[in-house]
Amino acid sequence: MKTLIIKQRNLIFDKNEEIIEHIILENKNIVLKTEKNFFILENYINLDENKKEKIRSYRNHPKIKKYLYNTHYISKLEHEKFIKILKQNNQKQYFCINYNDQILGSINFKEKNNSTIEFGFYSNPFLNILGLGRILEEISIYYSFSIFKKKEMILEIFSENQKVINLHKKFGFQITSKKIFQDKEIFFMSLKNSLQQNLP
Repeated sequence: MKTLIIKQRNLIFDKNEEIIEHIILENKNIVLKTEKNFFILENYINLDENKKEKIRSYRNHPKIKKYLYNTHYISKLEHEKFIKILKQNNQKQYFCINYNDQILGSINFKEKNNSTIEFGFYSNPFLNILGLGRILEEISIYYSFSIFKKKEMILEIFSENQKVINLHKKFGFQITSKKIFQDKEIFFMSLKNSLQQNLP
């Protein structure tokens, strides 16, 4: 599959392009195919040292961590321990999203119950690709509804992160409730599986 990705020289993913199939590999990595592109969802537990460090650098980037609950610096040791814990946790999945040997970002999922899954993502802060957030959103929705077969997706997001809130709304997510965390407003958002047919 890696050679297929290498052949794709340009990231062309227009809003009418859909994920048409997936392959779940034995090592828990996932291959997603659209009409023009291939993406690899590489499970954190399979990352080599180079990718672990890249993901850690993205997570520690000020642009990323300012919208996360935990804003402290993630050390290499802490990151290693976190990935080791993931190996024993069947309710959480973290993926490094790869395209053409380039990391697009990270997506994480947490199974809340039999019908609901919580998710979050962040893009590679060193990339400047138009529509990258939409690509990660498409992948998240496909994974939750077509692979994990959940009825509802939920997320939490800082109210000041208006750009990503608007992205979620374009895909049908709705604000369901609010809370305050360290003097900051948090929105809870939800998307029902029945809305999947009306994606932009």
